[in-house]
Amino acid sequence: MFIENSVVSLGDERYMGGLFEHIQKSGELEIVFLGGSITQGCHATGEDKRFVNLFAACLEKMFPKAKIKMFNAGIGATTSQFGCARVSSHVLSHKPQLVVVDFSVNDSAEAVFKSTYESLLRVLLSDSNVRCVITLNNTFFDGRVGAAAAHQKIAAHYALPIVDCAKVFLPLMEQGRYKPLELSTDDLHPTDIGHCMIAQMLEELIKQAFRRYEKGTAAGFEKPPLPEPLTDCGYENCEMLDNKCFAPALSGFAPDISTAHPFHDPFKNGWTGFKKGDSITFEASFSKLLVQWRRTPRRPAPCAQVDIDGKCDEHVVLDAAFEEDWGDLSCVTLVGEYDESAAHKVQLSITSDGENEPFMVMSFIICK
Repeated sequence: MFIENSVVSLGDERYMGGLFEHIQKSGELEIVFLGGSITQGCHATGEDKRFVNLFAACLEKMFPKAKIKMFNAGIGATTSQFGCARVSSHVLSHKPQLVVVDFSVNDSAEAVFKSTYESLLRVLLSDSNVRCVITLNNTFFDGRVGAAAAHQKIAAHYALPIVDCAKVFLPLMEQGRYKPLELSTDDLHPTDIGHCMIAQMLEELIKQAFRRYEKGTAAGFEKPPLPEPLTDCGYENCEMLDNKCFAPALSGFAPDISTAHPFHDPFKNGWTGFKKGDSITFEASFSKLLVQWRRTPRRPAPCAQVDIDGKCDEHVVLDAAFEEDWGDLSCVTLVGEYDESAAHKVQLSITSDGENEPFMVMSFIICK
């Protein structure tokens, strides 16, 4: 089935070795999966069919004496840019020893995503609890190219374990052993068969690494020091400000207090405005400011603009009209960038309303 072909690299043996050492000494393992809709389990027919659950079950069989805990921090239609903003609250708060990261079909090869992906990896590797980060590269099934090559170059720079799903899925289709619809429902999201294969790929990585660990070739299993970055890594110090931790001045906007899944629902814990002139105002120190906001295929859709330090001639327009028809999009937009972190006054205001369609802001993201 070519499952072994998916293992591009086992990485520096100190990462996996330290993970196995922790499991054997503590009898525990906390694992967090961070990614987009494939990680979330979109189009799997049940939670037990998602690759994250299947892989956790594999670990339970490999280490029957260990207590395995798993948390799925996948959110559909999100990138590593948003991953940087939520890594502290959604991942590191669980104090995981193992993190599996996959944004290869949602990121592109643009410079900004190279920076956000590398920033994310550096934040994870700098955490004292995290022993290992597995970089997983999911793939398109129709020839589209994502960010896998760019992500693998960065992962290799940090000598991290790498799994590439394309090295299994694409040959299986080319040889006629599987039809595309047997592996993916829409040339992107895996079927139950596809999810099962992804779990097998991760299991193969773990088994190969454990065989190496048992040989005991490493002198010690302390994590390697971080090398010099490949990019500007401008997203290492990100903070996500939503209504759970932040209280800007509101005029017309109202905080969202709806209840939903705390992580898989991206459209919550923010603020909602309904008419032209409604605004959110605050002061904060940052070198970068991003807005997480909703775009919708429903019409008419509202528009807003963001002004920083009263410079209306430099405002950024946020048009909530989404051209796709598959649903609402949680969009993250860079609205301000400076050489150094400094205090700024920010105002987001609705410039045209959408009648029955409100303008939704889920969070402001600041980078120091």
